[in-house]
Amino acid sequence: MFIGHFGIGFGAKAAAPRLPLGSLFLASQFIDLLWPALLLLGMERVNIVPGTTTVTPLEFIYYPISHSLLAVLFWALWALVVFLLLMYLGSLFGSPPPNVTVLAWIGQAQWILILWGYWIDRHRNSVK
Repeated sequence: MFIGHFGIGFGAKAAAPRLPLGSLFLASQFIDLLWPALLLLGMERVNIVPGTTTVTPLEFIYYPISHSLLAVLFWALWALVVFLLLMYLGSLFGSPPPNVTVLAWIGQAQWILILWGYWIDRHRNSVK
């Protein structure tokens, strides 16, 4: 399981070589990094039962905060909010763009969010 998460991080590095690999690992492992803290706080539960599965002896009992679909969507939404807030603060307190061409390309990059929205609509499954 974990090797798949790190594989996503390595794959993302090829797509975004300027991002630190540690940040990509954090993004791909976030809910699994959150889970042990919730386990220690008693908010989620697991039992150790040898032979419960072929891969791991962990019998997951209760983990709605870190791994439920609703929680993962919540964490993703907050990650997007934090990202957008950081972008806003960067534009508010950072230096101005060096020229109009850079400003225009930054504005053009907003189309990526529109295309992402179309992609999400096209690839989501409808429940009937």
